[in-house]
Amino acid sequence: MKPPQCIGCNRFTIRMARSVQRHRKNVTFLVAAVLVASTIVVAPLWPVCGFVRSAIKVSGMVLLVAGIGLRLVSIAYVGGRKGEQLVDSGPYALTRNPLYCGSLLMTGGAGLLFGSIVLALLYAFAGWLLFSLLILAEEDALRSIFGNPYDVYRNRTPRWIPCSYRAMPAP
Repeated sequence: MKPPQCIGCNRFTIRMARSVQRHRKNVTFLVAAVLVASTIVVAPLWPVCGFVRSAIKVSGMVLLVAGIGLRLVSIAYVGGRKGEQLVDSGPYALTRNPLYCGSLLMTGGAGLLFGSIVLALLYAFAGWLLFSLLILAEEDALRSIFGNPYDVYRNRTPRWIPCSYRAMPAP
């Protein structure tokens, strides 16, 4: 087994990420079940009424729609090239994982739709944790498929937070 290629990753983390990747449907279902259970417990803890609750719910809807939009644009952009060609332009020039960024927006938005900032943070954290493990496994696979071009792309493009100035070529 070759050593892990990501900063801060150890062999255990890579093994766990690969295991999560193999069982992603079951793990996602388990995380969703825990989040639904937490919704029953956490939602009533911070009752917010009136305008504030409406603003929180509208913010949730905006995040949900933005996440869906980002996922749709990313899926349409990559087309049938996934796994065959290293896609490093379009939304993939801003972040290596626009699909997971869209999903993260959606998880936070779902929490806000319940009218709870606490749930939004809980949902977003759970999503970030799950998606981060999936990303580690995918990055390891992409590195073995594409080699040095992927390393260049990985060093140039952030994993999560889009940075348009990093995606622009130097003058």
